[in-house]
Amino acid sequence: MAQRERGIMSKICVTNVGAYGHINPSIAVIERLVNRGFDVHYFATESFRDVIESVGAMFEPYDSKFASMTLQRKGGTFDLSKIPGELAAECVHVLPQLYPKIQDLAPDLVIYDSLCHAGRLVARELEIPTVRFCPVLPSNQSWSIRSELEIENWNALPSVQRSVFENFEKVRLALGFKPVSASQLFDLESDHNIVFMPSQFHPASEGFDDRFHFVGPCLRRAAPSDTTKFSTKDNMVFISLGTLFNQWPEFPEICFEAFGDGVWNVVMSVGKGTQVPSNIPPNFTLLEFAPQLSLLQKARAFITHGGINSIMEAGLFEVPMVVIPQMVEQEVNARQVERLGLGVQLAASAVTPQSLRKAFNPLPEGQGFRDSLSRFKQDCLDSGGVDVAAEWVARACPSRI
Repeated sequence: MAQRERGIMSKICVTNVGAYGHINPSIAVIERLVNRGFDVHYFATESFRDVIESVGAMFEPYDSKFASMTLQRKGGTFDLSKIPGELAAECVHVLPQLYPKIQDLAPDLVIYDSLCHAGRLVARELEIPTVRFCPVLPSNQSWSIRSELEIENWNALPSVQRSVFENFEKVRLALGFKPVSASQLFDLESDHNIVFMPSQFHPASEGFDDRFHFVGPCLRRAAPSDTTKFSTKDNMVFISLGTLFNQWPEFPEICFEAFGDGVWNVVMSVGKGTQVPSNIPPNFTLLEFAPQLSLLQKARAFITHGGINSIMEAGLFEVPMVVIPQMVEQEVNARQVERLGLGVQLAASAVTPQSLRKAFNPLPEGQGFRDSLSRFKQDCLDSGGVDVAAEWVARACPSRI
């Protein structure tokens, strides 16, 4: 390891999907690897070029259909019944793009995100060691999202998988890949699985073996941002439903009615292109993109969709949460938040101005929440974060010595 850091560079290819919730957890780890002397090539969609290049990695663009995927609401949350098929179709679309580039780069290690099947399959074909990054709850033999939740589309998955497998076979033959079984196509695990949360957050952490490394949140230092207009405001509440799930046109009006009395100063991230009412209360600041890390350092409470990244960031800054899940996996996250005493959950279908304010009211002054958040922050810090994640990657990467 010491020799590698003196200049004998091992090469790593990183493959990820074009989503903030999957790119962001990796960035601090990639920065640390670059600083340790690794030659990192990061495959992602064009919108992430700047952040990837800012940490010293070589940006490798690919075309994606994932970013154009649209979600429809069903029963208060977004209907994800098409997601498995969409992700597998994305794999078939991306695979021919990644394979020749990674083959030419001849890396010593491939890191793939838990949703990036294409990167895993390229590494398998080229017989390159892998590390999987898990910014979402991973499954084990005793627990999975499928066993936890009742989702109508599970019964349809076999037919979806058959269709995807048939399309994959055409691509495989065109690329000259070795045969891949259906189970191998949909298998996600690596010999090294880095999970961006403390083990205490997982509902069945005892079911994982030593291939899984719960390193906690890996935050990059917040970039300088203009939050001076918020820094002198007391009683600041931050509201954000994430970058994928901000198309809920009624939600801003609900928040205006819930918090428009002026008691709280509200900063609300509404996303790009969201139509908001013109009657914005004077105590509200609406932003297309909010500097979340900076705002959480000042917030008294956080109203969130319950993505893992948002929960981990709020936990590190000890900010109690109202979690309004926007998808089925976030319902599990919300239950874990409530179980650990980090906040409360509120079903999207039950959100009204009155129910939102009622869920929120106990948070800012609740000693129980503060105590639980303090314990959770320590769990996060004890997990090791960026240093431990980078070390596991380094150990998995064969040396060129």
